Amino acid sequence: MSARLPRGNLKLYFLNRAEYYAQANRVHVKSVIQQMALFAEAYVVMAVALPIFAMIMAVITFWVSGSGMKLEEEHLYMMVFLMFPMIQIFFAYIFLSLSNEVAID
Repeated sequence: MSARLPRGNLKLYFLNRAEYYAQANRVHVKSVIQQMALFAEAYVVMAVALPIFAMIMAVITFWVSGSGMKLEEEHLYMMVFLMFPMIQIFFAYIFLSLSNEVAID
């Protein structure tokens, strides 16, 4: 006489597992979206407001100081062509890595 295994409801099992994974995915996506919101605020400050503020302050200090402080073209070129694109690339990398976390495989 062989022992028979009790038969379970396979449909109910898969429905429960699907609900569990859906809930875990919702929690994970909510966490990633909160991180993206935080980085979006930092992006607005560092990549939008900071360059505008830096350029305005550089021009004002050059204008007010007269011959006391010199604003060299190389500094402006460094800001515009090196610093600002590096900030953009940094935030693009952060958002790309966060979006890859949420991607469906």
